[in-house]
Amino acid sequence: MPNPPVCGPDCYNYAMTPARLATLLLLAATVAAQLAPVPALHLISAPLLVCVWPGIAAACWLGLTLDLRDARTHSVVLTASLALAPLSVFALSAVVPFSAPAAVLSLSLLTAVGLLAAPRAATARDPLPLSRGFLLVSALTLFAIALALAPMRNAYRDSILPLQPTVELTDWPKHYALVWEIEQSGVPPRNLLFLQNPPASHVYHIFFHMTVALLDLLADRWLGITSWLVGGALLAAYTLLVSLYAVARVLWKDGRAATAAIVAASLMGGLDALPNAVAIARDASEPLFRHLDGWTSCQAEISNFFTIFTWVPQHAIALAIVFGAWLVYADERRGRWRAPVLIALLLVASVGYSIYVPLGVALGIACFTLLGVVQQIRARSGAGALAAGAPWIVAGLAGIVALAPLAAYELSARLPGAGLPVALWVHSAGLPISAFAPAAPFQFFAPRGGIIAQLLDLPAYWLFELGAALPLGLIGVLAAGGDRRRDAWRIGLLVAAASLLVSTFARSTLGCNDLGLRSGLPFQGWLALMAGGGWLALRGTFAVGAGEQPARLRLPNLRATAALAALTAAGALVAYQIPMAYRYDLLADRFAPVSGLYDMESAGGQTFRWTRSEVQVTFNDIAQNTDYRLEVRARAGTRPPGAPPAYALVRVNDQLVGSFTAHTGADVLTLDLPPDLVRAGSSLRVTLFIVPSVPDRFGLGDRRELGFLLDEIALAPMATTGIALPPWDVLIACTSLAILVAIQTRPRRTWAAVPLLVAVGLTLARAPAAAALPFIALALALLWCARRGAPLFAARLRNLLATGSTRVLLASTAPLMAIGVLTVSWIVLSYDLSRFLPPADAASAERDAYSLAYAGAVRAVRERTPAGAVVQLDPHRGGHMGWGLIMERRNYFVADEVFAYQFPPALRETRMVRVSEAYDMPTLFEACDRFRRLGIDIVVVEPHASAYSWLADIDEPEACLHPLYADPLVAVLELRP
Repeated sequence: MPNPPVCGPDCYNYAMTPARLATLLLLAATVAAQLAPVPALHLISAPLLVCVWPGIAAACWLGLTLDLRDARTHSVVLTASLALAPLSVFALSAVVPFSAPAAVLSLSLLTAVGLLAAPRAATARDPLPLSRGFLLVSALTLFAIALALAPMRNAYRDSILPLQPTVELTDWPKHYALVWEIEQSGVPPRNLLFLQNPPASHVYHIFFHMTVALLDLLADRWLGITSWLVGGALLAAYTLLVSLYAVARVLWKDGRAATAAIVAASLMGGLDALPNAVAIARDASEPLFRHLDGWTSCQAEISNFFTIFTWVPQHAIALAIVFGAWLVYADERRGRWRAPVLIALLLVASVGYSIYVPLGVALGIACFTLLGVVQQIRARSGAGALAAGAPWIVAGLAGIVALAPLAAYELSARLPGAGLPVALWVHSAGLPISAFAPAAPFQFFAPRGGIIAQLLDLPAYWLFELGAALPLGLIGVLAAGGDRRRDAWRIGLLVAAASLLVSTFARSTLGCNDLGLRSGLPFQGWLALMAGGGWLALRGTFAVGAGEQPARLRLPNLRATAALAALTAAGALVAYQIPMAYRYDLLADRFAPVSGLYDMESAGGQTFRWTRSEVQVTFNDIAQNTDYRLEVRARAGTRPPGAPPAYALVRVNDQLVGSFTAHTGADVLTLDLPPDLVRAGSSLRVTLFIVPSVPDRFGLGDRRELGFLLDEIALAPMATTGIALPPWDVLIACTSLAILVAIQTRPRRTWAAVPLLVAVGLTLARAPAAAALPFIALALALLWCARRGAPLFAARLRNLLATGSTRVLLASTAPLMAIGVLTVSWIVLSYDLSRFLPPADAASAERDAYSLAYAGAVRAVRERTPAGAVVQLDPHRGGHMGWGLIMERRNYFVADEVFAYQFPPALRETRMVRVSEAYDMPTLFEACDRFRRLGIDIVVVEPHASAYSWLADIDEPEACLHPLYADPLVAVLELRP
């Protein structure tokens, strides 16, 4: 690729140069190859047009020198291509229908405009050469990913995607299905698989699937969706690694630190695989090869990067784009507008790949901006700051405009839990402490200890999940001094801290906390970035300057502090003597901690909310030694004639306590709770299991499962046995708050305000005040650490690094690193090596046999049936490996979770009943008649497991079902006209 000459910052001239002309001619040749009726050329032009040319235009537009040996070139070209290509195609799809020719036009114009608007000459920048270590680590990582995902068959395993390989990758069927839908229905993709009327929009990481669909369409579908999906995963991994490496080289100015950073990101995991390893060692029936990187509950999982690469590559691309934007920011020249515009577009595009990853990034950038504004105000240089920040302000406004259609699309499909609040929580709440306790010692010894126990477990939880990356990253922060403390370093720190807070204390509305899983990725990436320098600092191969010794810690007056703590606890005790009901008005309080409700509705001048079949509400920090009564204000609503009554079972903390039936009137249904439930802990989790009705089954059109109309749910106090005691959470938070106030302030009269405010808050607004107290105490503790404790500890640790006294640190970190490498190796072997080994247990052997059989069924359906054929799996079996058929053809029923977000339960259940009746017909003629009336073209059965009487007649010459594929385990039957 010809490059423009290098010159100073004032070489911006838009005249046509030989280099620019040559670049445009190469672009024209790529477009001509794509438009030529030669399919072989499309395999080359398609990836160039989608994954390379937009990035080349962005790099030239920034004035970068294109050098294949420079990590900056790789990072900018790949991240900009993966960001701008789907963004431009998505924007064009809002005007004209999505199609391959329209996409080619969009990408060509985007690239041409970027090249024509590029400066005449490149701006001089220090190169970021790719080291041999980087190339080796990247090659090993990509080889392991390719071996895990590439379509491959052998005598023991069949991993022809979208069938599941030996280790389940449950997101791959979603990837395949959504790419297939985009190719069939365009953008936005519609739920063709279940023929909804009207169809539902899909918003599941659209840019990743749209890019794969575009590559498959532009390459004439020669390689197929599977190959492009695998290629997308490999591209995501390499883009993230090279972007991380490039940023590390900019910040550390050392190739060894950059290589160590990508080693921490790709080859080193945490300790979270140990619980699964212990379970395997205890139980011989457990499979030896399994997905180790996760807890029993995914609410507490922090995946390592190899799992991210192989399981959810769309999040890896989003993180790579974030690092690419950071690299552009680190290289940007003050007063220019090119870098701000590109950064804004990059961050907007990252939302299209992952809604969760940019959350912490946006919050970190907001904090960085606020910090800069405060500094400028204090320096009284507002006018100069406004002039310097004008490009960023304009770019930010342009980014908001570009984000608007994408945000509108992302919000267009309401998830079943969309009406639920986003609740504060602690990430470690999902730890299976009964299986393995080191990451949750406080919860292990106090399983009902509440928020305080979870907060105290956080440091151990982070260390257990992140392993050696956490201490190495913190050491790297101490080692990063001098010129490395620039804006790029500060913004990375703020983004990392914000993403850590979001992933720890913000909970998504889904049953599995995807928000907590993925929004912490920027923190993990930054930690790997810091770990590179931390490892070199520990080894003594990286110069670390000694830190200044901060002032010694000042101890408060012990008597005064003890008195303040006692008075604050006494204020809480006094407040809890006043009986108070916990009430959630569900028609007024949109943030009530209640799940299982539909959105607010209005009819006949009344406002109401329907429940689903299960409602859950949690009452936290309730008084001890008090008996409570559960009060539910509910109405049965308009139930169709013949529908069952609105009957509900009530369970409290998983214990059945009673039941009730809602009637037509606005009844207040009460239920006295057993006293032992309250004495056992500080919170009550109330679950209502309601017998639902589906109006559509009675001809009323509404396909939702409706319980009853819920207006209010409350926990009312009754008799008190002795003195009402505050829960331990409140007492510990109150005393901690008093001690922290005493430590950070001098004895003053204002100390008396602390117990007074606590008592008044718990008296007037007990529920929000009690929930906020632990977090207020935590915020004060963090403030004290930032001002007093952390600087003292950091100075001493930095002095150890400066003098080379790191033996103890190395000895404590090395085992964590060894375990991290071993667990990642185990995961890699689970994905890779197990594909070539015979199954070790009967369940795996059966699954492998069905996998091979269903692979043949998929090929038969793909090659011998029309594209519009409706394939029906046996609803009684559901199919061991039915994913492939779901993705290949529209299918009305299978027991899956792929489209649970949009699938109407009423449609599924009604269709299942009718299809089941068709399969259960006594004769072949009656079965065929039912299949025809249901619009079914292809029937899939498992003859070995299905005892249908009509199967005996399919070999007759005039049979209405003709075998397309026959196997002892799976048969594909075509319905004749």
